[in-house]
Amino acid sequence: MLGQGYDGAASMSGNFKGLQSVIREKHSAALYVHCSANSLNLALAHSSNIHYIRNCIGTVKSVDELQLFHDIETSSKALNLYGSITTSEFVTSLVTANTLFSLTLPLCKSLQLVTCDLSETVTFVETVLNDVEDMRININQTFKEIFEKAKNMLKLIDGEDQIKIPRLVGRQKNRNNVNVNSTEKYFHIAIAIPFYDDFIQQLKDRFSKHKTVLSSLSLLIPKMCHKAAISATDFNLYSDYIDMDLL
Repeated sequence: MLGQGYDGAASMSGNFKGLQSVIREKHSAALYVHCSANSLNLALAHSSNIHYIRNCIGTVKSVDELQLFHDIETSSKALNLYGSITTSEFVTSLVTANTLFSLTLPLCKSLQLVTCDLSETVTFVETVLNDVEDMRININQTFKEIFEKAKNMLKLIDGEDQIKIPRLVGRQKNRNNVNVNSTEKYFHIAIAIPFYDDFIQQLKDRFSKHKTVLSSLSLLIPKMCHKAAISATDFNLYSDYIDMDLL
């Protein structure tokens, strides 16, 4: 069985005038699901809006762009960026993000394989989701390892032995004002917990339809019908082809 998958733009996914609806007018069995790779990208983009992670990724992009120019202005920008990449918050955010991205990069490549079907998509995503949830459950140990890597990296690039808490003020709208004495605890609360929590929720939300469609399709396989309770609503996917009143 073949289906169709695009991004979530209305021109592609719209139920009335979107490309997927036009195709289904001629091929009604061509089920639509949101493009898996795009769903993963949106999940990561949403999670990366955590203040320190967003600033870290923005700095990395700026450093990459500097390679295209060679002038006095570029030298000035490079000096400013050097100051940014040697801060405690940048290094800690970089290592935290890298820990998660090391799991999602192989997933992204797998989702873009021509041979990757819906069943494999759900399996790949569930595997990564389980890994990230395990990291979140053991977040104290997870971040302890991240924090040690961040300290070693900061020492290599700047000779600084300690990671420092950013300056806090009475009222702060643009970053977390976590009132703790421990530097590790500060970044644990300000970066790791919201970053992992948001990504886990995003992954669940953005791939829920993929699982629903796959679950409905699996009911067509006789041996699968005996593994779980079945209700009439499970067959809504096939309402165009069967008499739902008979169920």
